[in-house]
Amino acid sequence: MKFQLLSSLALLPHWIHVYAQSCTNVTTEDGWQGIASISYYAYMGTSCNCGNGNEAAADWQGNTGAALGIGQGYYSGAVNQVLFQGSMSNGAPYCGPACGICYELQTTGQSAYGGSPGPGSSIVVMVVDSCYNNNGAPNWCTSTSGGPDDFGCTVHFDIDTDPTLNAPNLPVPVGQDGSQWANGGEFVQYRQTPCPPAMASAFSQDCAGDCVA
Repeated sequence: MKFQLLSSLALLPHWIHVYAQSCTNVTTEDGWQGIASISYYAYMGTSCNCGNGNEAAADWQGNTGAALGIGQGYYSGAVNQVLFQGSMSNGAPYCGPACGICYELQTTGQSAYGGSPGPGSSIVVMVVDSCYNNNGAPNWCTSTSGGPDDFGCTVHFDIDTDPTLNAPNLPVPVGQDGSQWANGGEFVQYRQTPCPPAMASAFSQDCAGDCVA
């Protein structure tokens, strides 16, 4: 009976067992702003006025460490409204003060879905978009004004790991130490950090517009 029960659990939908961990169970170390959840997406840039409104075709989509020749572990991404804080345009946040800002994210070894690479692996994410709406659980992006998502997280980062692809075909991030991250759902420490000059230059050319870098 025990083997049959475990086999049945393995067949349950993915969202059934996502509550094993929570942001509220992870301790923030000194020097970090807090704990956030992460997910992966692509074709970002609308909320920071990237690519003159044609975010899928804009050359800023190559604004990653590998494309810019600055090494692995650098990505573009989006943040939820807690960090983005943009004005609203057609029901969506637009040109928030976080546009063009970089954050360092570091794994804690804990994840909503399991499979985290362990603590201490870091990436840098430049904010080029807002993550403000999604349908159903886990409500990653709907924690807009301090209220938590379904994992107790009030901050969320949506990382563009490959601008030429989209879910569910996106690769996982690779940390600056070469570690492959899990397939989304990690709980990470985050803090603002200076952007690499190459990323800042690409943003100012392709994304700034009437946003503040």
